[in-house]
Order: sequence, then C-alpha cells, then structure tokens
Amino acid sequence: MALVDQINSPDSPDFRFYYERILGLGYSEIQTKERMAPVLHQYISQVMKGRKNYADYVKKLESISRNQS
Repeated sequence: MALVDQINSPDSPDFRFYYERILGLGYSEIQTKERMAPVLHQYISQVMKGRKNYADYVKKLESISRNQS
C-alpha cells in the first residue's frame, strides 16, 4: 500500500512527520490514514498530470494536520 510505504520510507520524512503529528492530535491510526490517503492520492494523480509539485503536497499535509474537523 502506497500510504504505508510513504509512512515508512526514509525518502518521505515529511509524510512521517505529519502522520505522527495527526496521531498526536488524538486521531487513531486508522483515522489518521483515512485523513492522509486522499492527500496522497491527489498528489500522485496531479504529479502524473504534471500539475503539482512536492511543496504543494507538503502544504496540504500541513493543512490537514491543523484541521480537527
């Protein structure tokens, strides 16, 4: 699964950072993955179309790690 790969990869420290940050907000592991999965999916889709870059991805991760909706 791409999400687990991102969490565990030394090549994606930002993803791991925000994963841990969202867990720290009190979300369960499953809830955290559910919040992050759409961001990863959107990033992969947009990169494949040449429309997004890594900085956009990190901004979105930061955004969801502050939003407790």
